[in-house]
Order: sequence, then C-alpha cells, then structure tokens
Amino acid sequence: MARTEECILYRDFENGEILHTMTSLMNSYEAKEEGFEKRREEFFHMAGSLVEMAGMYGFSGNLWHNYLTQLLVNHENAFSTASEIRGAVNGSINHLAMHDFQIFKELYDRGEIYKGKYICYSLGNFSFAGNSKPDDMDTFIYQQRFRVYPDGTAENADMRIIPCSISSQENVNDFKPTPKDADGAQALLARLDQLNAQFEKAFSKTGVSAVSPYPTEWKYAY
Repeated sequence: MARTEECILYRDFENGEILHTMTSLMNSYEAKEEGFEKRREEFFHMAGSLVEMAGMYGFSGNLWHNYLTQLLVNHENAFSTASEIRGAVNGSINHLAMHDFQIFKELYDRGEIYKGKYICYSLGNFSFAGNSKPDDMDTFIYQQRFRVYPDGTAENADMRIIPCSISSQENVNDFKPTPKDADGAQALLARLDQLNAQFEKAFSKTGVSAVSPYPTEWKYAY
C-alpha cells in the first residue's frame, strides 16, 4: 500500500494533486474496493496532467519517477533547509527525512516482467550516500544478457543478480557496495521471495508479474 499519508516532512506538495490521486487509486486497487472501475476517469485525468508536467519541466523516460523526483527536490522543509545551509544533517531531523524517503522509495521500487521484458527501477540508488547508517543495506547487481540476431533484432537470453550490501561494513554505511557472503545472499533472496508474493497479490490482474525466482547463476553457459 502507498503510505504517503505517513510522511512527516515531505507532505503538502506544490503540484501534489497527481501524487494524492494516484496513490489513492493504487490503494483502492490493492484493497479491491468496490466501485474501483468507476475511477478510471481519474486515472486518465492524472495521466494527462503528468504529460503536461513533463512538457513544462522537461521530463523524459519514466515520467512517474521524474514527477516524484521533482516533488522531492523542490520541497522546502526543515531537513532540506538545514541541508542547504549546513550540508549533511545528523540527528533526529535526518531520521525523519529517511523515514519519508523510504516511503517514496516504495513508490519507485519494483522488479517486474511485462510482456517478457524486465523492468529495472531505481538503478541510481545502488550506492546511496544520503544516510550514514540506514536500516536497510540490502541491494543487488542486476546483469542481463541479450541474444542479438543477424537482422538486428534482440531478445532476452539470460539474467542473474549478485546479492550485495550498500556498504562493506555492517554497522555503518561507507558507500562501498560489497557482494554478500553465501548466508547473506540467501537471506536477501528469501526477503525478495517474500516481497514478490506481496507484489503478485497486489498486481495479479495487471499483466505485470514479479521476477521470481531471482537466479544468482547464469542459466546458459557460453
């Protein structure tokens, strides 16, 4: 479920109508609320508003991600103001900001397959320097192989992940992503399986499916 109502610092956005309506639609869909189909017009209206914003601000690529980023970087609050004045911010205000960022990260992040093609989100968050001691240090390297034919067409051939931590140390983020050992890798894979089950339940009727399982070895030898 989208949890933007739980944000503490990052709320009451300028141009926030799209966020409010889209997260409301997400939650209605996931809760299988009666009458959800009658809200189709709201979705198309917000999609049109997003395209208008794309033209206004020069968005390209994933417009939803661009929009979320635009909201965050242009929002003035105690954390953003302190960061502009003093640089890195520690203490309670930092924890409050990280709480809000995690909620927004949930709006960015998914591992999906749509029409046989993998969708990779939040690739820029592999090494995250915004928190010296985050609660969650799990990440992974995604590797993809393609089969390219003489006529120039291509198709997915193989994929795997390398389970990692965003830090080489357990108790502090030193911004050095490091592959996990065997036990750590298995723990991360188990967590992904749990998240996938939640994803499949929420998006079962959309044509989008979670990546499952996540292989750590190449399927084919070349």
